[in-house]
Amino acid sequence: MTFLKTLRISFFLLFLSVIAGQSSHAQISKSVGFLKGVVTLPDGSPIANIPVTIFKGTDVLTTTKSSPDGKISMVLQPNATYRIRVNSNNYSFYEDTLPLGALKAYTEFPVQIVLSPLHDGQAFDMPLPVFAPRSPEMLSLAKPQFDRIVDQMKHNPKLSATITVYPDAPVKTKKDAPQKTLAAGRETSIRSYFVSKGMPESRFSIQSEIASIPPGKFQPNDPSFPPSVAVAPAPSKKKKKAQAPPPPSLVPQYVEVIAHLSS
Repeated sequence: MTFLKTLRISFFLLFLSVIAGQSSHAQISKSVGFLKGVVTLPDGSPIANIPVTIFKGTDVLTTTKSSPDGKISMVLQPNATYRIRVNSNNYSFYEDTLPLGALKAYTEFPVQIVLSPLHDGQAFDMPLPVFAPRSPEMLSLAKPQFDRIVDQMKHNPKLSATITVYPDAPVKTKKDAPQKTLAAGRETSIRSYFVSKGMPESRFSIQSEIASIPPGKFQPNDPSFPPSVAVAPAPSKKKKKAQAPPPPSLVPQYVEVIAHLSS
């Protein structure tokens, strides 16, 4: 084999390797994921300049900021689990996971990151009852509400809370002393729950308001309440014409939680 023929074969083999490399690169580029995220308020309005951290497993891949129209984007490799986190003092904490398996083709993954603004004096929404009437014990269904508040406080060192509890009825005379005891028991229940979740008492305060109670919010026959809570009308001693019983009065929300943001 002459030197010239050997040189030609070498160039040919090099050409094949380059083509194979380009083909392999093209195959990889077609099998990635692409994160197309948007950061918005609950009403859908975009939020600009919000820092967003993206993890691959436990490793930080990048920290970026949302664009003026609230958008973020990033190329994602397959066969990995990603975490998307927003931790801003002026907005609610957000974290979600995005697991990616094997991808046969380029795939886009739309993600909407919804943040609620936080401001000093803001009331945390309590969509479910915390206490049943006559009870100082927290309902189990109420605990996730407080878990979310505690989680926000743990991720935002500037956030604290003032919690106000109420009895079932105002305390006006000495005969109403059981209502004062009920309010104190509710204070203890919430304080114990916050402490059990690792929240120091320096980050929250609890007070009782016994002179008045807020207006009713929940139906006594709401499925959120235990069956024993339903209020039945008192039996009448006099015989009257059959008539529909009056609707039961609404049960108040016995807890209010107010956020405070330090400067």
